[in-house]
Amino acid sequence: GCPTSLRGKLWSAMLDVDFSNWHLTYFNYLKQNVIDFDLLVDSLYFKVIFIA
Repeated sequence: GCPTSLRGKLWSAMLDVDFSNWHLTYFNYLKQNVIDFDLLVDSLYFKVIFIA
């Protein structure tokens, strides 16, 4: 088996994919936007629960 921490590198090598620094920066940007959106939606749920 392959350790979980190395699976991304293994798939990249098998598919001959090269990720640049730009890809990592963009991925982190998207990930942060998902987290921010989830926090916004969570606060809206809490408001609806407290009002009801």
